[in-house]
Amino acid sequence: MLILVWEPGPKGHMGLTFDWLKRFADRAKLVLVPVECAHHDSLLLALWQARGDVIAAPMHLDRAERKHFTVLEPFAEWEPMLVSVRPEVGDDADMTALLSDSVQLAAASPFAHHAYNGWDLKKMKPMLATGHARTEDELIEHVLLGEASRAIVSRLRSQLEAERFPILQFEGPLGDAVPWSFVIRNDAPLLKKALEEWMEQPREQEAFAQFTRARTGAVAPPGPLRARRMKAIDPDSISPFDMYFRQHAAGLAYDWRLLAAMAWKESRFDSTVTSHKGAMGIMQIMPRTAARYGLDTSSAMEDHILAAARYVAKLDTMWLRAVPDRDQRLRFVLASYNAGPGHIIDAARLAQQLGLDPAR
Repeated sequence: MLILVWEPGPKGHMGLTFDWLKRFADRAKLVLVPVECAHHDSLLLALWQARGDVIAAPMHLDRAERKHFTVLEPFAEWEPMLVSVRPEVGDDADMTALLSDSVQLAAASPFAHHAYNGWDLKKMKPMLATGHARTEDELIEHVLLGEASRAIVSRLRSQLEAERFPILQFEGPLGDAVPWSFVIRNDAPLLKKALEEWMEQPREQEAFAQFTRARTGAVAPPGPLRARRMKAIDPDSISPFDMYFRQHAAGLAYDWRLLAAMAWKESRFDSTVTSHKGAMGIMQIMPRTAARYGLDTSSAMEDHILAAARYVAKLDTMWLRAVPDRDQRLRFVLASYNAGPGHIIDAARLAQQLGLDPAR
């Protein structure tokens, strides 16, 4: 299956919708291939010419275009946010002052389309201008470099960039949301049916939500840049993912909090981390082990936790006879998870040759 894209992300095409659609492709036993177009406007032409099967970019289709293309039910929404550089401490700039300059839009912004009339701030509308930036990513860069004082980007982009660039402030939403949907040709009824059934599944909706949370963060309130205190975690929780740790540790010989502790040690609960050796996800599972449990970049965080629980159970069984003491065996299990069981087996053999206890 060919997915049409035109704005490659910082890590190539491995973006939110790519990873999510890869789950669909894997289930349907298809190979997902990104097809990059030169411009946002060329996506529909490429789809019409059958150079791709699905458009994953947010876009507006008018009545004439909908005669040839099918827009599926929205799976997300884009809300307009105002982005600017934070004022200096003591500067009392408010929304009115922020609107004194023109407000830039990316050329391919879903809010730039003539059919979009969702602005709550009517006085802003005459000052909107499409700048030189093609993408929201370029637009953010223009604001950072002072080439644009104000700009409109999506809430998703705001959540993506707020943590990376704390010097930027995001305000809004300023108006109605624009739906984000997949677009396919009208002559693909089987693909339409398969995609719709797949997207309606609760597990896939949760997977998309997890992919979104993994790539975005909270947007700090506007105002001068200053030290901000972290929001306290629920005192009865270890992590936001306790439900999954509890659920998948049910078959383990150890407390569920072991999985939570391992996740904290391995990734600090960051499901997007990939180590220099290729270990991936919240549980930092190595590529060979990940492949054995059917994991890849499209796998949801819950899948990684389940795979880690199964791997720990397998390691516990492997060391059961050699290390009968339960507390000592846990150390062998954790060491094997961290360094690989082969290295720990070699270390046990070496200990025995040196006259040491190989089960301790």
